[in-house]
Amino acid sequence: MLGAMSRRRTLFPLVALALVACRADVPAFPAEQVLQNAVTAGAVLTSAAYQADVTFAYGGGLFGNGGGVMRIEGALNDGGRIVSAAIDTTVRYRDAEGAEQSLHAIVDTVSIAAQRFYFFVRALQTDPADAGLLDPAVIQSIAGAWWMIAKEDGGDEISVAPSARLLQSQASVVRVTRELGVERLSGEPTYHYGVALDPERLIVYLRDLAEERGDPFEEQKVRREIHLLQATGELWISAKDFRVMQVRWEIPSLTLPEGSVARAEISVKLSQFGSAAPVEIPPDARPFPSGATLVPAAQAKDGVLPIPESDIRSAIDEHARTAISPPSE
Repeated sequence: MLGAMSRRRTLFPLVALALVACRADVPAFPAEQVLQNAVTAGAVLTSAAYQADVTFAYGGGLFGNGGGVMRIEGALNDGGRIVSAAIDTTVRYRDAEGAEQSLHAIVDTVSIAAQRFYFFVRALQTDPADAGLLDPAVIQSIAGAWWMIAKEDGGDEISVAPSARLLQSQASVVRVTRELGVERLSGEPTYHYGVALDPERLIVYLRDLAEERGDPFEEQKVRREIHLLQATGELWISAKDFRVMQVRWEIPSLTLPEGSVARAEISVKLSQFGSAAPVEIPPDARPFPSGATLVPAAQAKDGVLPIPESDIRSAIDEHARTAISPPSE
């Protein structure tokens, strides 16, 4: 008994010393000041690497019940104007008869100022192979080459990579719900907070963003949509230079336009601040053909693909709204 008590007396000071060491040289700033400093640091970010993991599930709508996982890795260059993403995703779902099917895709993308979007399909397959979701001729036509889509005048921004603006502005649209102390992340002390999406701050951010772009802002519509979104998470901010190093979000319920109710968990880690590798712009990308309807694969010539460009644009837009951060732009 005495031996056990002696060990406890020895252990407790060591634990206390470790906790004090972890907090050494970390100023005890108020949470709001740390968030404001993080916003300032994000505004001057030149480059960074990122890794994002997403799990999601949906049900009750047009697409039935399903879910999946997604891993996205890439880099931000030129203050976020140029963004690369290597996307590996698997979606599982049930068909009308209740049989389980899956879709697996590996796609590389590059987005330039959300004006030009490049994509390269490395893998695209279903299980079972004869599920009928993908036309083999379409896959053959797309795979193995870089394609480029340019934003039309007045059109939506194009990207399936995480929004650089949202990655940089995580600290500006949240409120702190819990102060979780100082925690080491990749060997660096960080301020660790429990956070929740702040609807009013997000509305201000989106209004400012629309004004900067010269876009109209339907505040009442945006306000209705945002107040339906519940998102809570955690934020890790460097105690050295206030960079946002990691963010996690949990969205327990979100109604999608086609009627499904979705839930998601999202984790993003940022690294290589100011030293991320340059993003290479594909030099030999083919312009993705315009037009609402493209010819069948059997008649495809000169790089014309047998799928509607409007469908690709719609899919890109919907993915960009939800892939990394809470849907907000």
